[in-house]
Amino acid sequence: MGQIRTAYRIGVVIVILLLAVSAASVLVRQPRLDDGARMALIYDSLYETQTAVDFTDTLEVLLTGGGFKVEVYRGEEATVKQLQALKGGYSLMVFRVHSGVFED
Repeated sequence: MGQIRTAYRIGVVIVILLLAVSAASVLVRQPRLDDGARMALIYDSLYETQTAVDFTDTLEVLLTGGGFKVEVYRGEEATVKQLQALKGGYSLMVFRVHSGVFED
């Protein structure tokens, strides 16, 4: 019984260490600007057509308050052409878009 508890505790410690190392490696490798800020993208093609327009505005305020530099594309600004032109380098990307069903 004592060996099982010891093995369980060792297993728990190993899992905690692995999670801590994984979290640290993700945080260290996130792209940052020269001033150390992280970039976030909000791409909301539904901004003008949906009733929850405050979602994007609220998210922008929250991310800015969390230290992110936020790039936002709303409504008609959120085109396929603009999406193809994105350069990357974002730590976080949020897409609020529609999808379609293609039938053969």
